Amino acid sequence: MKKVSKILLSVLFCITAVFAVSACGKAKIVSATVKAHTLATTVVRGDEDFTTANTVVVLVYDNKDTKEIPATELKFSEIDITTVGNKTLTITYEEEDYSFDVTIKVVASEADVNSIEQLESVLLNEYNSKRNATDEQISFKDKNEPLYVGDDNRFHFRIVASGVDGAGNQVELTEDSKVRTNIKVERIDEEGSNVTYTLLEGTALTDMVALDTENTTLDFTEAAIGKNFRVTVSAVNSDPIYEEFTTFTAENIEVVDGYNVYEEYELSLFDNYAGDDAERPDWTTFKATHNLTGINVNGLILQRDMTLKAEHVAPNSLWSTSSPNYSAVRSKVPSEINFIGTPIDYANTGLFNRVVPNGEQFNFIGNYFQLNLSQFPKMVVEYDDAGHDGVGKGYVSAIENQESYMTAHLSVFRTESADPENTAVITAPTAINYKNFNFYGNGALNSKPENSGAIILMKSKEINCNAYNTIMNNFYIGYFFDYGNDIKTIGTPNHNSNIGQYVVDSCKGYGSYQCLFYFYGAEHVIIRDSEFKTAGGPAIIADHVLGNSTNPHETGHTTTIDVINSHIESKVNSQSPWFSNYGMSPYVAQMEDIEGVFNGTNGLPATGKSIIPEYTKDDHGNDIALLDMVALFKADGISLDKRIQGYIRFFETEEDYEKHYGLNGKTQENMTYGLDMYDSTNHWYGQNMAALCLSNSAHFMQSSGSGHFVNSNLGTDEGNNQISNAVGAEYKCVKLYEAIVATVTGLEQGGNAKPGTAAMFEVPNYDALSLADKKVAVKAKVELVASFNEGVYLNELYTQGKALGLFQEISGSTTAEILVGVCAQIDAWVEAPAWTGEYCNTYTAMGMGLVFRTYPAVAQN
Repeated sequence: MKKVSKILLSVLFCITAVFAVSACGKAKIVSATVKAHTLATTVVRGDEDFTTANTVVVLVYDNKDTKEIPATELKFSEIDITTVGNKTLTITYEEEDYSFDVTIKVVASEADVNSIEQLESVLLNEYNSKRNATDEQISFKDKNEPLYVGDDNRFHFRIVASGVDGAGNQVELTEDSKVRTNIKVERIDEEGSNVTYTLLEGTALTDMVALDTENTTLDFTEAAIGKNFRVTVSAVNSDPIYEEFTTFTAENIEVVDGYNVYEEYELSLFDNYAGDDAERPDWTTFKATHNLTGINVNGLILQRDMTLKAEHVAPNSLWSTSSPNYSAVRSKVPSEINFIGTPIDYANTGLFNRVVPNGEQFNFIGNYFQLNLSQFPKMVVEYDDAGHDGVGKGYVSAIENQESYMTAHLSVFRTESADPENTAVITAPTAINYKNFNFYGNGALNSKPENSGAIILMKSKEINCNAYNTIMNNFYIGYFFDYGNDIKTIGTPNHNSNIGQYVVDSCKGYGSYQCLFYFYGAEHVIIRDSEFKTAGGPAIIADHVLGNSTNPHETGHTTTIDVINSHIESKVNSQSPWFSNYGMSPYVAQMEDIEGVFNGTNGLPATGKSIIPEYTKDDHGNDIALLDMVALFKADGISLDKRIQGYIRFFETEEDYEKHYGLNGKTQENMTYGLDMYDSTNHWYGQNMAALCLSNSAHFMQSSGSGHFVNSNLGTDEGNNQISNAVGAEYKCVKLYEAIVATVTGLEQGGNAKPGTAAMFEVPNYDALSLADKKVAVKAKVELVASFNEGVYLNELYTQGKALGLFQEISGSTTAEILVGVCAQIDAWVEAPAWTGEYCNTYTAMGMGLVFRTYPAVAQN
């Protein structure tokens, strides 16, 4: 009740404030900030260059207007910068009688010590520590990446130092202190296994980099892009006995075309959207406030950890009383829910939007640093697909016990090609590249409703997207790839496309509230050498997206995925967030019933495998099965009379992947039986299967290792049985023997065979025979059946065997043809287990596809 009272008081205050503004007719100042880079807020003690003459103040009024005020119209209080410490500078705008305080930090300088005894690079120490981390969720796959440095602005090592003053006191010099250094730059050249280091001097040095030895910065030129350097830094003012402690070396710096990011507000340079779309944040004012107007970059490189908060994004990314449709939203959302200051859940945009021109690439490099959004607010109001007014489907609140859930749409980063509506203009590879990042979101993998308002990491549409050596934790969704273009050959990995190819290489991800990957008609995805675990739903959700009238493919956009040497898992149960939020809990329970196909309880032979890796307990102490759901293929905009298409294929090695597609000179051969929803001569799944799944709610399971299928309804539904295939050689022999005995017994009992005929077909202890002996015995009995009544018995047996799914490949019309075909098929049955693969491909109800990971069978706890 106290929380509600506070909210009501806030609302009354806002109403009163608005009334006051209207009454006096003049907006009032509500806040003021100093424009970035116009006033030094950290100065060295006694710095004679410190001045307030360049200060620009940005005023914010209660009607959301802003105004810049130059130093000539401001009054500044006096501060003492001759001593170290935090000093308060009061700035007054006398015209409107408004004052505010700014903290000026005064730090020690090199002049405060007799000599430097220790010199370190904070940046280099953090870079090395993070790239060598060993804990699973912060340990990078590739620990050998260089330190990347951009050429657009100065790079500084963020050095700290210490020494002793004249009185023998230890003095610490911060990153902002000026310490004179010597800087040695060597170019690294590699030829084969030979590595050489060439010291740069004279014009060879200045052509590559400008050095500032007073501030220890390096400003690389365009000529340095693509080259590698070793840089050694040592203190000028140091005693030789401290040389070991006053020298550090960056062993491998690689220069790229990009901007070095040291402050969170500089991330705004990622956004270059210049359109007037109301659904996109407008960064114009934000960039102007931080002196970033007119800076165009082709890449961003982090040089420290970043903590992204609401203050670091464009203000119109967040709900305010002046947001479009605010009144409509306020009228629909319960009064106790305050969503002011929370992100607007735009579906077709991100906080940062990058449009990449034809044939160009944008590099976003983390240098092993973390971009942390744990303090960024969650969304409270869901985007409305119909009205775009922020309401409609539901809402979620961080208020305790508010049991409502939403579907999040907003991403941190969104990228697309320069002309997403006309992909024909994309004539050269156009890409966004993420590298060496540790992304940490603002969500958590639990059932709390507020976590359904967490943000998505990234979305990419109609642009090649490459993620290399990244880690992501605690997002609503991690990687969200939209469709690209349609210039492709179905079922091939090397289609002719300059956009819409997505590669996730040497990456890791954990703890997504919904899923780790969402592929919205992403026509070619490769996940290579990666690890992704734990989500509130399937690890991968893949949509088949219906195309529009201009789409050259009737089937629309289908998702196709190749997984190479990667581990992807999501152990879920009926209470996991995604399933409980979307009413899918009964579906999970239905999936649990498939376990009977594996453990032998439904009449099929036990496989020794399970789709239940372990059990957990519910709130009442009851066992709940966990299912490892790797991928779910579904549809968006596909009616039930259309087939869902797409595929996911798993390869143990890169060589297997190349063999499967005949790449790099390899002879093409089938190396996997992944979930394959296409209907062609090369793929098993066809229109008949789709019809059966839609009409009978059946589930058909296929081993990814052998390609064998098992029908969960085997023995109960003739129509389904006809589709079922290869459930194990020994099981087939037993079923065929039973069919022979049943056929002849039925004929005898019906008066169509002499009394005692059935006894001729009995084989003592048939079940105890080896598979080889079973095959010999059953072949002999088939030949005996063919000798009776001019083949009528054989035709009866053939009909019954077809119903059991035993003779799928036989199509004979004469007795001789049927006999030869049946005997040949018996000979072809081998004692290979049906479940040799790691995955179970399940063609399921509503025409969807689902991939489980299989495990060795274990006993229930």
